[in-house]
Amino acid sequence: MAVLVAALPAVAGCHQDDSSRDAPTSVPCTQALAFFDQTSLPTGATGARCSTQHFLDTVVYLEFEADHDAVDQWLAALPDAPQLDDHGCSSSVLCAEASFTPRAAGGADYVRLYADSIPGSDNRLAVTIQSFNT
Repeated sequence: MAVLVAALPAVAGCHQDDSSRDAPTSVPCTQALAFFDQTSLPTGATGARCSTQHFLDTVVYLEFEADHDAVDQWLAALPDAPQLDDHGCSSSVLCAEASFTPRAAGGADYVRLYADSIPGSDNRLAVTIQSFNT
């Protein structure tokens, strides 16, 4: 029992809360795409914003708007060619994910895509991508 109590402060000192996580930093979208081995956004994508965040892992974020069909074609280049659907989506209408085994050459283990229809548009989606490693 004494050993457990003595070790507890050492273990507690290892915990870091999210306040020590770096704030997201803007990066060129070519750099963000390279993280999960992509060279371009879907055809016709607009308004792209990209950033990265580091802590125990690396997370890369991409946000853009694109036609639904263009996003579907773009997803076909990812491992297992994921398709947008509404299964397992938490806050978005559509989502897709892919995993890289082995890890993508750019460093990613996973990529998740969330998409919502843009009101008043013809088949356009607001897309958010999170790609990360563990």
